[in-house]
Amino acid sequence: MYVCNTCIYSWRSTEPRSATDPLAYPAEFKIDPVDIPSIPAIPAVPPRRR
Repeated sequence: MYVCNTCIYSWRSTEPRSATDPLAYPAEFKIDPVDIPSIPAIPAVPPRRR
């Protein structure tokens, strides 16, 4: 396992290049490091349905 020290993205050594190479990673999934401090660490749990 590998972990990015900037965004905590993790991947296995068997992942394809599109998941491990920042130049090949899809732009729509990239995170700007400036935005990381304002991103919630844990998504909010929605209210329970009745």
